[in-house]
Formats: sequence, C-alpha cells, structure tokens
Amino acid sequence: MLTKALYDRFQDYNLDQNSKNKKRTFESLFNREAAFEWLHAGTLRMPIAEVNELIQKNSLQVARTGHLGNWQEIFAGRAGALDHNGTSCGASLAFPYIYDMNQTENEELTSGDTVYLVGSMVNKDHRTILEVYTWDGNSFVQRSRQNSYFVPFVLTSSENGLVPLCAIHKPNCLLYKNARFFSDTSLENKEKITQVLKFLIEEIMTNKDCGLHWSDLFDKVVSVDGIMKRADIQWTSNGIQVGTTVFEDLSHLLEAIFIPMQAVQNPVWFINNVRALPDCMPFMSLPLLSYFDCLFNQSKDSQNPISIYLEWGAFGSAAYPPRVRGYFKEKVRVVKKIANMVLQKDHEIKPVFYLLLPSSIFNLLPNSAYPEDASLIALLFEEVLNESALKTQTDAGFVMKVIEEITLHWWLKNKDKLSNYYKVRYSDRRSVFHRAAVYEKAETVFLPQFYQLTLQQACMIVGGMFQAAQFEKEQQNETVS
Repeated sequence: MLTKALYDRFQDYNLDQNSKNKKRTFESLFNREAAFEWLHAGTLRMPIAEVNELIQKNSLQVARTGHLGNWQEIFAGRAGALDHNGTSCGASLAFPYIYDMNQTENEELTSGDTVYLVGSMVNKDHRTILEVYTWDGNSFVQRSRQNSYFVPFVLTSSENGLVPLCAIHKPNCLLYKNARFFSDTSLENKEKITQVLKFLIEEIMTNKDCGLHWSDLFDKVVSVDGIMKRADIQWTSNGIQVGTTVFEDLSHLLEAIFIPMQAVQNPVWFINNVRALPDCMPFMSLPLLSYFDCLFNQSKDSQNPISIYLEWGAFGSAAYPPRVRGYFKEKVRVVKKIANMVLQKDHEIKPVFYLLLPSSIFNLLPNSAYPEDASLIALLFEEVLNESALKTQTDAGFVMKVIEEITLHWWLKNKDKLSNYYKVRYSDRRSVFHRAAVYEKAETVFLPQFYQLTLQQACMIVGGMFQAAQFEKEQQNETVS
C-alpha cells in the first residue's frame, strides 16, 4: 500500500517518536480510531534528495498553497521571498493551489494581502495600484485604497470598463498549467462540504459537550460590499444572524457560504445578481479550510483506508522550525476535533495523515540572474554538511545553535558579496514588490549540496539567515545612530 510505505518512510526520520508510538499512530488511523494525524517534515533528518525522489517516483500530488495575485513575478523568477513558490512548482514537486478568497492590500501595505498584492499589478520594480470598486447597495462605486476589500466582490477599471479583479490575476496563476483554485475545488465538492457542515453545526447546537463552537467553524463575516471582519454568528428566534443578515434556516445559511466561490468562478453571475444577494455571509475558519484541503487534495490510493495529504507550507503555516514553527501547530487541535466528529458520522471519509513540508527551504537556493551567489551559498551548505559536531549529535537545540553560528559567520563574511536580491528574501517584509529585480526572467539554481542537506538542517539554515539579516540590520542602525 502506497500510503503505508510513505508513512513508514517519513516516520523513519521522526526522532520525536519511538518505533512503538509510530506503529500505534498508524494503526489508530488504519482502524479509524483516529481521524487525523500530522507530521511537520521540517523537523526530520531526512535528506532533501529523498523527499524529491519520493514525490517524483510516486507521482504524488503535493499542494503548494499560495494566494491569488502577481504570480507572473513568481513564474519569471523575480519574486524575491516568494521564489519558493516557483521553485517547488517549477521543479514538479508541487502544484499551485491558489486561495482566491484573499483581500486587497491597502496603499501603505499595512493591511490585506501584503504578500501577493492582489490589489496591484507588479512588473519588476514597479507597482501599479489598481482602482477598487465594490457594491454600495445601488451600484459599484470606487473605494479608497486606504482600506482592504474581499477580492471575490471587487471590480477594477480597465479599457473595457469595470472588470472583476479576480479575472485580472487568474491568467497569471495559470502560467502554471497544473494550478488549481480554492473556489473551483469548493464548488466541485459543494455537496460533501454542505453535508459535513450541516452535521457539525447540528452537533454544536445539540451537544454542548462536543468541544466545538461556532467560531471554530466560522470566525469571520464578509459583506457584499467587500468588507471582511470578525463577528459571532447568533442563533435567534427569527433564524441565524450573520452580521446584519438573518437566515431563516440552516439550508439558506449553508447556501450563502458558497456565494464568494461562485462570484470568483462566474463573475457575470455575481454582477447580475448582486442586488438579490444577502448583505452578509459567514466565512469558514482556517482550521475548517485546512481540513477541507486535506479531504479534497489528497494523493489518491484507493486500496488504502487512509489518505495522505502532502503540502509545501509557506512561511506562515510551516515556517522553519525549530526557530519558527508556523501557525498550523496552533490550529491542529481544532482540525483534529472536526476530523474526529466527521469520521464518526461519515463512513465514506478516510482518516488523514497530513505531512507538512517547509517550502521556505527553497529560498536558500540562488537565482540564475546572480551567478556570483551560487558559489558562496554552496560553501555554506558544504560547511554545514562537513561540520563534525553535527554528524553524531541529534539534540535539536544543539544542532540549531551550531548551524545558526555557522550561518551567521558565513553571512557576515560574505554580506558585501551577496546580491541584494538574495538578501531581500530575509528582510522584515515578504512581498512580490521588493524593487530588487529588473530582469525579464531567471531560474532557480539547484545546487547539488542542497539535496544532501536534511529537511531539519535546511530549516535551521533558513532560521540562521533571518537571524543573520536581523543582526546586520541592528549593526547598521547602531552605526547610523
């Protein structure tokens, strides 16, 4: 069974569990005693070469979760800190799974999606801020770019008049032929999502000891004018209140959940029917969205009673442990509760083993537009690989300390030789707009030493890079003052 073989291979490198616990975890999934287990691959002493081989040899479907926005910069290899997207997708290690429910960034880049800049068009070192129009109850009116707006409900100006903002950016994402969109996946699985949500909501309403709350499923409300905010959903004598809208029953509320997805998939439908849409609708929480990602983007193995879901998580979800572990660790408690409740009710759904891979490691690789970086970075990898203190030591704290010291020394020695483009990847703010690339197209340079590193070592080097960049910045500030 493919899933069992993959599970065993990754767990072989899991130093946090003994062999008995690893076997027991798999058996609990196999016997449907557990619905969801996960492993952060960034903690594993597994060579990157072996990860690549497993993915490509078994034709695994691995998601690289990103947001709707300026993917043409990623495709061209000039996206700075977002290059890890193009590296994993371009090397056939992942498919872009595009979350098209994000918000426009404001002009000052202090709110909304300040990473993918869906409210702008970026070209090399230039950013064009797009006009934003949303519904005010009578017509689509231009809004101030001081605020952020929910992309599915946003129009922007063009030579042909107002057009959906999502239609501007979708072609950029489709530069990768295997790209998938969250809105499409949700609508394709609408029946199953509705069935799961209906059960979960009814369980919350009838069983106060179930361990889930409304906010675990829906922690935000989005209004048809494009404003998203945190709000509680209330069950009243008149129905279910979501913001200023009252849904008369559960079926109407569940139908409203899919309006944003329909707006992205069919903008003409949204524009023609906007007057008849509810003013407010609930929006699914991150743990709920994560669970549905696992259900609907699995690597298929029909012979196995367990599903395996692999994802290259970015700086937010997977980060670079142990220095930064990512937010999924904090969300998994709710994901497990959701999964366990659903598994008890739905015998068609399989238990899930979720492997979270750290996409951040690909940012260690140099860019072909700056060939001088390659030899310098290769030296860093070689120093880590040859460090005698790391060959027998397994304590993560010790290993991290040694690798971060090596990385800091390397950075300070080579900081004046490294390109600004490479260094900007480790700045305070990650964005497709970084003003460090003015070329047309470049590619990631895959160094052979990179493949010899383990996932754990690579994550620790990433952590060391951020520490070193911050140290250099502090030194510069001290010099100025």
